Amino acid sequence: MSSAAASGSSHHIPSGFLTVYVGEVRMRFLIPTRFLNLPIFVYLLNIAEEEYGFKFSGGIVLPCEVDFFKQVLKFLEKNEKKYGNLEVHEFLKLIQEVGFDSSSSSSSCKESKRSCSRFTPLLHNKARI
Repeated sequence: MSSAAASGSSHHIPSGFLTVYVGEVRMRFLIPTRFLNLPIFVYLLNIAEEEYGFKFSGGIVLPCEVDFFKQVLKFLEKNEKKYGNLEVHEFLKLIQEVGFDSSSSSSSCKESKRSCSRFTPLLHNKARI
């Protein structure tokens, strides 16, 4: 089964998968639970904790742009062994190198110790890098 966005109103979650909601639009994705141990997901879960705390209802919300999340999933589905150990800044670089451009993403980034591209995976609300 692909970890692509779930379609329709079916809420059946197969064994070994987890539902997450991504971005301000709360797009629903089914991901393999093993992904939760990957550095990119550990990072996103830590940012979700900072953004929303532990109190939530209706599922885990990851504070990143949907297009960024789709690209991460695409790389992981292509070759999880090769891309599974990448950190967020490495995914940003990889996505930028392959020419991904998100017209719906912001053209600026919050200041951080890492350099930012035109594209940022994090929402601008309270998220801190």
